[in-house]
Amino acid sequence: MLMVKFVCPEEQEANSIADVLLVKGLVASTQIKEIDSKFGWNNELVLTTEYEVTCFTRRFHFPKIVEAIERNHSYEVPQIIGIPIEYANTKFIDWVNKSVGGDT
Repeated sequence: MLMVKFVCPEEQEANSIADVLLVKGLVASTQIKEIDSKFGWNNELVLTTEYEVTCFTRRFHFPKIVEAIERNHSYEVPQIIGIPIEYANTKFIDWVNKSVGGDT
């Protein structure tokens, strides 16, 4: 199982991309929360509000998830990370696997 995280500059964009991933069956669920972000961009310190999206899926879907996010994201360099889940309750793992399908 894999937890995927990415951020968007606007809540509407975060929800739109989350919907794309859900409708395509690439993720089982999404969670969206407002966060304060600080990062360097073009030699400047940026302080802004962003929307962090957390998704749960299976590892083999990651390349398609990255492709879908990049296709629909407004950032030139979106942050997209996949974090392997080593431990989780069996019922949740089974639900995620059933929700996103696939053999591996």
